Amino acid sequence: SKSAIEQAKLKPLKGSPKLIISETVSKQITKLCQKYPNVEWSGVMYHTVTGNYTDPDNFIMTAEYILLMDVGSSAYTEYSFSDPSFAEALSEKPELMEMKMGHIHSHNTMGVFFSGTDSDELMDNAVNYNYYLSLIVNNFGKMVARIAIIATITGSESSVSFVDIEGNSIIQT
Repeated sequence: SKSAIEQAKLKPLKGSPKLIISETVSKQITKLCQKYPNVEWSGVMYHTVTGNYTDPDNFIMTAEYILLMDVGSSAYTEYSFSDPSFAEALSEKPELMEMKMGHIHSHNTMGVFFSGTDSDELMDNAVNYNYYLSLIVNNFGKMVARIAIIATITGSESSVSFVDIEGNSIIQT
C-alpha cells in the first residue's frame, strides 16, 4: 500500500491544461531531430502562460523557444544550469527572463514516454518552481508532456496546499 505522499505524486490533474507548440519551437524541434537523429538532446524550453493551473481547463502554456543545453548519447542526456552557455544565452536574449522555464528532450528513434529517469527528473526539478513542465519529443514528430506541481498534504488526505503560478498560497479541501 502506498503512502499518501506517494499517492499524491501520482495523482493526475483534474482538467485539461494545454500546451501549444509555437512555429519557432516546432522548427527548432525539427532541426534538432534532423541534426542529431541518433542521440538524445536536451535543453530549457521557455514558455509563456495564460491562466493558472488552479483552473486546468483554462491553463494554456505556449512553448516559445528552446535553448539547447546538451547533446548526449543514444539513450541519455543531461545538463546543468551552471553551464556558461545558459548565462550567455540569457544575456543575448533577455526576453527569455520574462518567460517560464521547463525542460525538453528527445527520445530520438524511441517512442515518447516518461521513463523512470524522466519521471525522476520531473519530480526532482518540480521543487524549484511553482509548477514544472517537461516535454519529450522524437524524430517522428511525436510528443508527450507532463506538469508537476508540488503540494503538501496536511492533516487528512483531503486537504492539500500548494503555491499557484503567481506565488499565492492555495489550500484545497
